[in-house]
Amino acid sequence: MRIHKKLAVLLAVSCMSVALPALADDDWDDDDEGDARYRRQVCADYIGRQRAAAIALSRVVGRVKDIDLEYSRRWGAYYDVEIKKRRGRKYKVKVNARNGHVISIRRD
Repeated sequence: MRIHKKLAVLLAVSCMSVALPALADDDWDDDDEGDARYRRQVCADYIGRQRAAAIALSRVVGRVKDIDLEYSRRWGAYYDVEIKKRRGRKYKVKVNARNGHVISIRRD
């Protein structure tokens, strides 16, 4: 009798572990095509990664390691540009994504 209970518990756990990834998808009702259209429309107003990198390099000379498009309530959309200088020092330059103004320069 104990073996039947153990098998039942094992079967229930294995079924849940198989079904769990399907339950984790919470965007089943999202309009992915509409989201892509919205992103293209909004990003058309941005200066672009190349321009953001050029602006950041005009303030801090080095090599661009990474560029991320971020958003905050304080600054809105901005590019977070990571620059590495010759001696290994890293800098984070935040560039406004709409107008290209440098928001901040921080040494990491």
